Amino acid sequence: MGLSLRAVGMCVGLFLATYVPTFLIVGAIHASLEASVPMIIAISTLIALALMISLRRWARYTWTDFGLALSPPKYAFWAFSVGVPAAVVLTWLDHRLGSAGPLSGLVIPFWRSLLLFGLCAPIQEEIIFRGLIQSVVARYWTGHVPFGLFSISQATLAVAVIFGLIHFEVAAFTAVAALCLGILAGELRSRSGSLAPAVIVHMLFNLASFLWNR
Repeated sequence: MGLSLRAVGMCVGLFLATYVPTFLIVGAIHASLEASVPMIIAISTLIALALMISLRRWARYTWTDFGLALSPPKYAFWAFSVGVPAAVVLTWLDHRLGSAGPLSGLVIPFWRSLLLFGLCAPIQEEIIFRGLIQSVVARYWTGHVPFGLFSISQATLAVAVIFGLIHFEVAAFTAVAALCLGILAGELRSRSGSLAPAVIVHMLFNLASFLWNR
């Protein structure tokens, strides 16, 4: 129980350590909503990387421990093979259930939106959630949860739950889709030892949502 509580505490603590300073800085600047998006992406990524550097120095982590390594090609194949149908089905269901999408209300040119949400946001969120948070939690929470013919690591599930919860403000099913994305990305990151397959899956989900809601 003590180990589980420590893992949950690390999960929540790293999330807050990354995003609280980010939103305090962006809030202090009083930028517009459209200008705030790239600022949030950039600042939160830099904070996550700074935390990784601190952990490398004080807790003997390596860059490879954070998934900053090349992936075996087969996991890129699985990322596309599973990610494409999953992204299409979950985006269709999200649209059918009435979600306006996370980009609702933003007035950003097409090319800039595609760059921010199709490329930059997936990299940013995977560095934070599957790179920083999941890597640290996995050191303390090493068990697995049975899931049909497969099993999901407890670290993957814990981080995926947080990832789903932060999307709940968009819509309930958007949170469910984010949870599914978190589980798929987390397992690919865990099994491959690399963030690359997780980023691929995340890009596919974001691109499906982006193109559907254009």
